[in-house]
Amino acid sequence: MLIEGVYQALAASPVVATIAKSIRPIVAPVDLSDYPCVTYQVVSRTPTYSLNEDVGVSQSRIVFECSAIRYVDAAALIEAVYGLFSGFKGDLPDGTRVFEAEIVNQQDDWNADAEIYSSHLHVIFTFQN
Repeated sequence: MLIEGVYQALAASPVVATIAKSIRPIVAPVDLSDYPCVTYQVVSRTPTYSLNEDVGVSQSRIVFECSAIRYVDAAALIEAVYGLFSGFKGDLPDGTRVFEAEIVNQQDDWNADAEIYSSHLHVIFTFQN
């Protein structure tokens, strides 16, 4: 399953593991002791069809958010995620076959209420179901 393989790849990355105190889906932690962190969510998934049949290949857009109290930590995390998935082709740690991972957007953000810096990275994965 793509999302499990993505999580395992993030957790196995030496740079991500060194900087991030937590890696989790969708919701960033409330407790500041869990920062810096990486969150991720699938925002779209589109199957590929041929002659009205699913051919077993899909595209999923996953948004990664790297958040930290210091901007430099959020930036270092997003660069690690970028380096991990930009142009990736091959098998993720769980065995999911990825034909291509394409970076399609990156942006930085500041949440004044929480006093947290965030960097967002959008990646489209083309993968075998």
